[in-house]
Order: sequence, then C-alpha cells, then structure tokens
Amino acid sequence: EASTATASAATATPDPRIEQEMSALKAENASLQARLQSNNAALLRSSDQKQKDEQIASMATELARVKESLAAEKRRATQLEELAASQTAGNKKLDDDHDMEAAALAGGGAFKPLVGIVRSLPPALGNNAFINETAKKLDKAAVALDARPAIRAAVILYIVLLHLVLLI
Repeated sequence: EASTATASAATATPDPRIEQEMSALKAENASLQARLQSNNAALLRSSDQKQKDEQIASMATELARVKESLAAEKRRATQLEELAASQTAGNKKLDDDHDMEAAALAGGGAFKPLVGIVRSLPPALGNNAFINETAKKLDKAAVALDARPAIRAAVILYIVLLHLVLLI
C-alpha cells in the first residue's frame, strides 16, 4: 500500500522539472507547427510559381509558333500578290482595245461610258443587270470602233447602204 500511495502522490503533484520540460516541449511543438505551416505556404507558392513558369514557357512557345505562321502567311500573300499583278498585267494588254477607261483617258474627247450614265438612272433602270450588261457591251463596241477607223467607216457605209436599199 505504501508504494501505491507514493505513486498516487507522485501523480497528484507533478515534478516541476517535468512540467518545465512539458511546457518547453509544447512551446517547441507550437514553434515547429508554425514553421511547418509557413514552409507549406512557401511550398505552395513555389509550386504555383512553377506552374506559372510552365505556363509562361508554354505561351512563349505558342507565340513563337504563331509568329512563324504569320511570317509564312505574309510570304504567301506577297507571292499571291505578285502572281495576281503579273496575271493582271498580261490580261490588260489583251483588253486594251476594249478598255473604256483607257479610251476616255486617251483623248476620246467627250466619250462618256454608257454604263456610267445607266447606273446613274433611277433604281428601277440603273440596278437592272440586263441593262447594265447591254450598256457595257455597247461601250466596248464604241471603244472598238473608235480605235479602228477602217471598221468604223465600214459600219457607217453598211448602215447608209442598208437605208438606201430599203428606201428604193
């Protein structure tokens, strides 16, 4: 019974060294937990930074790819413009004999393309596709006759002879 009484007395009044040790351990535990939390926060920031760095690298790669694609498209557009210019220049030479703008600029005097006059008419007439196409064809014929005086003389002679024949 004496040993149980000593044990119960020991548990009832703790030793001051043990209490100091316990309080020191509790303080160290609290300090370690605070450090653990700050380290966890730093680690999270580090992983967030790592993810951001990876995203930046990915975006930089994508930007480089897009720049290269843009440069390729610009080269292609330049080539297509050169091709279109060369084809347009070739077609213009063939079309010079029937070019209304060239006829007006070449000193055709008071030549006004009929298609321009037709388009300035009220919408019922000016927007009619058949009338516009007919006016374009008449303008081309007028330009062709203006550029070829022999053909113009032959057409006038034909009209005069036709009228003479019909009147007799």
